[in-house]
Amino acid sequence: MSSGFHFVGPAGMRRPIVEKLNSALVQTLRDPAIRKTLIERGAVPVGSTPEAHAAYIKSEIEKWRRVVKAAGIEPE
Repeated sequence: MSSGFHFVGPAGMRRPIVEKLNSALVQTLRDPAIRKTLIERGAVPVGSTPEAHAAYIKSEIEKWRRVVKAAGIEPE
């Protein structure tokens, strides 16, 4: 299991805004000084496309749904 920090916005955010925010984030994560600092603190900077991020989140939801079901965990 791992944890992460994700940047998300409200559903229906206009595509130009998504692209501008994503571009700024990816550019920031490519900065050598920032990468170095993050890595020194145990982070793994990724920076991907909005589509790749959405696919990752969907896969995580499905993975943990199966774990919860297999463990017999019920909501209270």
